[in-house]
Amino acid sequence: MEEIKQLKARYFRSIDTKDWTGLASVFTADATLESEGRVRRGRDDIVSFIARFLDGVVSVHHGHMPEISIDGPHTATGVWAMYVREDDGWRIRRLVLTRIRVDRN
Repeated sequence: MEEIKQLKARYFRSIDTKDWTGLASVFTADATLESEGRVRRGRDDIVSFIARFLDGVVSVHHGHMPEISIDGPHTATGVWAMYVREDDGWRIRRLVLTRIRVDRN
């Protein structure tokens, strides 16, 4: 579970520091992102979308109180997302983003 928590922390840090290479490293090659009624497919499309979306935006992400279930030897589910373990560690395979608050200036 600690490895999954660290994966999500890298996800947040990479977004907030705009480290797009680091962000790509947290996703599987075939990852999907569902947000605001749209689906992005594949690591490159996801990272490209996030980079464009956050261009000129200052973001601060926090991930508190994770709810993680280990579903099998190589799969886990959490409130944050669905994870899989690849040969070199845990990765995000599917992310459904539901915002509960967005402050716009």
